[in-house]
Amino acid sequence: MKKLLFFVTAFLLSASMSFGQGITFGLDDIDVSALNPGDDVVVPVYMNYMEPGYTCIGFDLFIGFDHGFLTWKGTSPAPLTGVQNFHPLLTYSPSDWLFNDNGTEMIVTWQDPTYLGIPFGDGDVLFEYVFTYNGGLDGTSPMVWGTSNKTQGTENILQIKGITAAFHNFFGSFVVSLVDGSIFATAGTTEWTGAVSGDWADPLNWTMGVPADGADVTITTAYTFAPVIAGSVTTGALTVEAGAMLTVEPLGDLTTNGLFTCDGDFYIMTENGSGYSGSFIDLGGLAGGGMFYFTRNMLCTGISQYSADPLGWHYLAAPIDGFSTWDLFDYYVNAWDETTSMWMHVEGMSPNCTSPGPNVPLGAMEAWSINYAADYSCEATYPGTGLDLEFMGAFVDIHTGGYSAGATFSGGAWSGWNLFGNPYPSGLDMNAIAWDPAAVPGAAYYDGCAGNYVYWTPALGAYSMSPGLGFFTEWTAPGTFALTGAERAHGADWFWKDGVSNLVTLEITGETGSDITNIRFMDEAEAGFAKDGDFHKLFSTAVPQIYTTAGDDKLAVNALPETAMVPMGLTSEVSGSYTISAIETSNFANVVLEDRMTGEQTDLLTSSYTFEYTVGDDADRFFVHFTPLGSSDLSANSVSIWSNEQSIVVDSPADMTGTVVVYNMMGQEVVSAEMEPMRTVIPMNDVNTYYVVKVLTSDNAVTGKVYIK
Repeated sequence: MKKLLFFVTAFLLSASMSFGQGITFGLDDIDVSALNPGDDVVVPVYMNYMEPGYTCIGFDLFIGFDHGFLTWKGTSPAPLTGVQNFHPLLTYSPSDWLFNDNGTEMIVTWQDPTYLGIPFGDGDVLFEYVFTYNGGLDGTSPMVWGTSNKTQGTENILQIKGITAAFHNFFGSFVVSLVDGSIFATAGTTEWTGAVSGDWADPLNWTMGVPADGADVTITTAYTFAPVIAGSVTTGALTVEAGAMLTVEPLGDLTTNGLFTCDGDFYIMTENGSGYSGSFIDLGGLAGGGMFYFTRNMLCTGISQYSADPLGWHYLAAPIDGFSTWDLFDYYVNAWDETTSMWMHVEGMSPNCTSPGPNVPLGAMEAWSINYAADYSCEATYPGTGLDLEFMGAFVDIHTGGYSAGATFSGGAWSGWNLFGNPYPSGLDMNAIAWDPAAVPGAAYYDGCAGNYVYWTPALGAYSMSPGLGFFTEWTAPGTFALTGAERAHGADWFWKDGVSNLVTLEITGETGSDITNIRFMDEAEAGFAKDGDFHKLFSTAVPQIYTTAGDDKLAVNALPETAMVPMGLTSEVSGSYTISAIETSNFANVVLEDRMTGEQTDLLTSSYTFEYTVGDDADRFFVHFTPLGSSDLSANSVSIWSNEQSIVVDSPADMTGTVVVYNMMGQEVVSAEMEPMRTVIPMNDVNTYYVVKVLTSDNAVTGKVYIK
C-alpha cells in the first residue's frame, strides 16, 4: 500500500484564533495500486484545536497539484450546523515556479457569507477537496502540494458588514504528513526582529508579518529595536523573555487573552502635560520574574509645584502592589479621613531631608493627594523621582482581577465622602460598576493643573477613569465599593466621551481660571437631589465656582425632568470681570441666562455674558431659562407681577388671555391658573420663600420673581 504526502501552506483570517490552532487535512489510507482511473480522491478539511468561544472568520489555501496524475473536480460543502450559503471561491492560474511545469495553482478562499463568524468545534468538517485520479504515480513524486504567493508583510482586506477590517497575514508552512490515516497541520509563528523600528504595527519588524489579533507572541532578545505598542494590540499568550523589553506608549493599549509571561521589562508610558497614558488589560494570567514600570508625569506648567500652593495637587492611585511613601520622597502626601473630615499628612520624607518616615504602602483601592515639593527629598541619600513619578515593581504584582474596600459614613461635616483609587493599569469604566445601594453613582477627582474638580455621573454618558487616578465618591450610608475586573477598559479619557442629548454645560471664566456646571434633562430623573445623575459640588478656592441648586443642595451635575428654569449660583475668592458661556447645548432651542442683579437677559445659544463680580455679592444671582422670555417693554408696560401678603398678583390688560405658571426655586411647577381680566390672584401656602412666575400668552412670555412673606 502506497501513501500520499501533501505539503500545504495556509493563510488564516481569524477573529480570535491563536497560533497552535489551525486546519487539519484528513486523508484515508489509500492503496494507490487499487486506484483506477476515474476514481475520486477526497481530502476533508476540518478545524483542529479550536478552543471554546473562538470564531473563525475565513481562510485562504493555496494548493498546487500535478494534473498529470489528478484532475481538479471541485469542493464538496460539508453540512455544518448553522452554516448557510457555504461557497468556496476558486481561481486558477498557471504557475511556472511550482514544482514542475505542469503545475496549476488553485486558490480556495472561504468566508462566512453571513459575516457573523461561525463557532467551530474540534473536528468539525469545513469542506472537502475532490480530485479525479488519472492513473500513474511512482509512489515518491508528490501529486498535491501547497505554497503562498503572498509577499511578506502584506495585508488582506476582509469586508465585514461593509466595514473594511485589516487582518495581517501570518505566514508559516503547514507541513502535512500522513499519521494514522489523517493529515495534521501545525502553524508556523512570526517573530519580532525590530529590523527597522520599534513599531509593533510595521510588518517589516516581524519575520512573517504582524501577528493576527489573538495570536500567541514571543519577544526574544534577538532584535535591533525593542517593540513599542502605539495602537491597539490583542494577543493570545504573550512571552517577553529575560533581557527583552516591551513598551506601551501613551494612548496605546494591550490586551492579553492568554498567559502573559514576562521575564524581561514591561513599560507603560504617560505623555507629559496631557496625562494620557498607555493601558494594559490581563485576561489570561501573569507569570515570570520580570519587572513592571508605569510612569505618570506631575508637571503643571506655570504652577509653583510646592505644597503651600493650592494648585499642583493630584489624587494618586497605584496600579501595582508594593508602592509606598518611600517611592514619593519628592512629594507632600495626604490621606483623606472621612471619619474626621480631614486630610491627614502621611510622613514620607521629613522636610529638609532630616529622615524618612515609616514606609506606608498604598493599597489597591486606596488613593492619596500628593503635591511635588522639592524640600521633601534628599538626592544624596534618599533620591526622589522628580516630576516623573514611577510605579516600579515585580511584573506579577500588577493589579488584575477583583478588589473591594469599605466606605464609611460617620455623620461629620463631610459625611459619606470617601476617596478611592483606580487600581488597574487601564481605564476604569465607571458605567460598568455595580454600585452599592448606599453609593451615589458618580465620581470627582482634583485636577491640580486646572485647580478644580472634574466630575462624572451617569447623566454625562460613558466615561473611563484614567489609570493612576484617585477620586471621591459620595455615600449615604456605610457600604462597599467593589470591582470585579470586568470594569477595566481602554481609551481612558479625562472627560466623558459619549455625547448625550438634553445636556447643557455652562462655563465661567475669569483671571484665575474657569469652572463648569452641567444640567441634564432626563424623564426618569427627580427634581430634587437624587441618585439618578445628580452630584454635589466640591468647591475649590483656586478658581471661580458655578453651580445649580435643588433646594438647599448645590450641584455640579443636575439631572432633572424637563423644566422651564434652573437657578444657578456663583462664588469666587477674587473680585473682577467674569464671562459665562454655553459650551454644550445639545438640542436645546432656548438657553437664556438671567442676571437677577442687573436684570440682563442673554441668549447663550448666540453669545456669552460678561459681568462684574465683587466678593460678597449675592451668590444666587442667576436663572437659566429653557423657554422664551418676554421683552422688558412688555413686562413694564403691559404686565406687572408682584406679591400681596400670601398671594401672587399679576396685573394685565383686560383683553389679555393666557396662563400664569408658578415655579419654586428648584424649577418645579407649583401651580398654574388661567389669567383673569385685568388681575389674577394666586394664593400660596408656603411663606418666606421666592417663586418664579411666568405669564404665557399666545405670542409672548413674561417672567418675574416674587417673595412671599
